Amino acid sequence: MKSDLDTISLNVNTRDVKKLKFLIDTGAEISIIKGSLLYPGVNYQLHKSVEIKGIFNAFLRTEGMVELKLLTDTHETVHIFHVLGEPSALQYDGILGRDFLEERESVINYCSHQIIMNDEVIVNFDDKPCVGKTELCRLTLQARTEHIVNVPTNYKGLGILDKTELSPGVFLAASLTRARNGVCATSVVNTTEQDQTVSLPLVVLENLREEERLMTLALSAVADRDSASRLSSLRNSLRLQHFECRRKNFYCRNM
Repeated sequence: MKSDLDTISLNVNTRDVKKLKFLIDTGAEISIIKGSLLYPGVNYQLHKSVEIKGIFNAFLRTEGMVELKLLTDTHETVHIFHVLGEPSALQYDGILGRDFLEERESVINYCSHQIIMNDEVIVNFDDKPCVGKTELCRLTLQARTEHIVNVPTNYKGLGILDKTELSPGVFLAASLTRARNGVCATSVVNTTEQDQTVSLPLVVLENLREEERLMTLALSAVADRDSASRLSSLRNSLRLQHFECRRKNFYCRNM
């Protein structure tokens, strides 16, 4: 089965030189690896099996947990994966879930096709031969998920991005953001129960009034002092005003 979902390939310490292909799944609570891909003799902690509904509505069953070292060309990291038993309907070698992404404060850039971890480690998405070159800023959002993205803009500097409904139930967040090099960061949220494919539009930012700019500078100074990272500051500034009350409560419960 072919898929246009995003994947990255990484070396794993329990394999030879061949890289493993991991699906980037912000809707998955845990990260998974196929047990058949572990070296013979690699021991992992058995535990009560967990049944997970996969992205293609197939149920996956885990049978244990293992700590793996993942390697890029310049960095390495360690993470605990749930081991998927056989047979498995998963078409990828593994899944990088929300636990992996949040622990490394990952930013997924769907326009540049990269994932940025801890503000310094950049890994490119795997190539998709079937994707046309005219669709540089199209992305597929899984049901009930949020993504931080860079959207194109001709604006320069700090400004306010108004909330925008890209398609029924899919929103660009209203946010305070800074435009650099033709893009600005914001979040896009799919509040529906279905995967949605949308195009990221060229956005226009609204200028700040002088009193708003002064207040922003003051808040930025506090955030720089108290925040552990630039990503935390960005997340704190993103607003969920585009949600209806019911949807907002549902979303916050599932973060």
